Amino acid sequence: MNGPDADPPILSWIRDQDAVARLQRAVRNDRTAQSYLFYGPRGVGKTRTALGVAQALNCTGAEPPCGACLPCRKIARLRHPDVRLLFPATKEEDSHPEEIAKRLEEYGSGRYHLLEYARNASISIDRIRELKAEAAMSLVEGRRRVFILTEAHRMQEEAAQSALKLIEEPPAGTHLILTVEEPAALLPTIVSRCQRVRFRPLRRSSIEEILVAEGGLERPAARLIGSLSEGSLGRALALREEGSKERSIVEIRDDALSLFDLEIEPTKIEERIQQQVRKWAGKLDPNTIRRNAELLLIWCHDLLAVRVGLGTESLANLDRRDRLASEAERIDLARLRAWIDALEEWVESADRNVNPGLGLHELLRRAAATDAGPPRGT
Repeated sequence: MNGPDADPPILSWIRDQDAVARLQRAVRNDRTAQSYLFYGPRGVGKTRTALGVAQALNCTGAEPPCGACLPCRKIARLRHPDVRLLFPATKEEDSHPEEIAKRLEEYGSGRYHLLEYARNASISIDRIRELKAEAAMSLVEGRRRVFILTEAHRMQEEAAQSALKLIEEPPAGTHLILTVEEPAALLPTIVSRCQRVRFRPLRRSSIEEILVAEGGLERPAARLIGSLSEGSLGRALALREEGSKERSIVEIRDDALSLFDLEIEPTKIEERIQQQVRKWAGKLDPNTIRRNAELLLIWCHDLLAVRVGLGTESLANLDRRDRLASEAERIDLARLRAWIDALEEWVESADRNVNPGLGLHELLRRAAATDAGPPRGT
């Protein structure tokens, strides 16, 4: 019978990952590796999948993992004494166990909660020593002990060397799951001792559905964020939060589109710059530039898709399909290429700390100066 805190098993939450079915078969056939390396983009479900494997290994239900039994519920909330999730922390956080516990509680409280880390966060030698001491003890109440080291490449060098022995020869009944974006970021000796499991970027449609169903977004905003997310639900959720602070992503996109002009005249560039700076209320910083450039690049890709007849399903800006159709009919491909090149250079100039106003001026000058000839149909 389901308890009051029962949820579907964690593995049922994971989208677009063939690895899940393989891991479930391994558990059913009692062929689970003792050391795994889950690798792939951030925010695609690696850590949640690791917790799902811990559920499957410790579930007492008839068809593991059930999500409803006491071990499954404890693991989902990160309260099981034989399942540990280790994440990078600063020295200050390491010295305050209550802060670590609070962050784990927040992570366990919602299926789409993210673990964020400070730039200088790491996994210290002391925390690895704690794991090794636990591994030498008897199980508290579970069937298997599972240690999850997320962002394992952030182990300090001494910590990585210390972890190697545990990864090479885990005690019976103990499993280690490391997560990284790229295996090359870890010691080769660690990588060679783990069974590697690849995780892929999520489909845009999957991210869009989650943002609508779980995030409460309108479909146009969810579609845009899904296109910006690069297949990472973590990035999509961060973009959702970013947009909700002041303006929606759709409003940001529409403001950016006021820059996009098929027939912009060189004599009008300065006036256009002043209009845009006023819209951004003087916040012409690298992050603003990057976001607006990303949105305009997606617009350019949609124009190309319409131009070659790929159909509406591929469009990120489906809510502006009438404008896309009109501009795709008129735009010359040379001008479209000029916009794409200029936008990419605009981002590069921001990364080089070029004066933002000068960078914007150069963007519009490049887009206006292309020798594209007259618009199609004239």
